Amino acid sequence: VLHRQREAERHAQQCAVAVLSAKWIGSLRDANRRLTFHVNRMPMGYIVWDADFRVTEWNPAAERIFGWSAGEAVGRRGIEFLVPDEAKPGVAETWKSLVGGEEVFTENENVRKDGKRIRCEWFNGPLQDNEGKVVGVLSIVHDVSEKYRLERQLQTAQRMEAVGTLAGGIGSCPQP
Repeated sequence: VLHRQREAERHAQQCAVAVLSAKWIGSLRDANRRLTFHVNRMPMGYIVWDADFRVTEWNPAAERIFGWSAGEAVGRRGIEFLVPDEAKPGVAETWKSLVGGEEVFTENENVRKDGKRIRCEWFNGPLQDNEGKVVGVLSIVHDVSEKYRLERQLQTAQRMEAVGTLAGGIGSCPQP
C-alpha cells in the first residue's frame, strides 16, 4: 500500500509539472506571438545579425528602407550589401566595438538595393548568451535622408542670409 501511495504521489507531481510546463510554454508562445506582431509592424528597421555580421532577422520596415526582401537579406553580410565602399573601414571598427560588448549609435550613409544612397540612424546593441558571450547584434535603423536633406537646406539658407546681411552692412557703411 505504501508503495502505491508513493507512486501515486510521484505521478501527481509529474502531472503538476506537466500542467505548469504547458502553461509556461503557452505563455512563452503568446509572448513570442505579440513580439513578432510588434516587430513586423514597427516603422523602424529591425535587423538581427549573428557574430559574423550575417543577417538572421529582417523585418518589413528593413525591406522598405533598403529594398531587399527578407529572403534576399537573411544570410548575407551587412558590410557586403548595405555599406558604401568608403565607409567599410569605419563600419568594421563599429562592428568590433559591438562584438566587444558595447552599445553603439551611428548615423551614416547606406546603399539601397537600387543603388540609391540614403542616410540612416542606427541604434545597435550586442546580444549575449547566458554566459555573457556576444552571439550577435540587434540593430534598429531609421532612414533620416529627408531630415538630413532639410537640415542641409536650412544651413545653406542661413549662410546665404548671413552673406546678405554682411553685404548689406558693407553697402551701408559711411564712405571716407
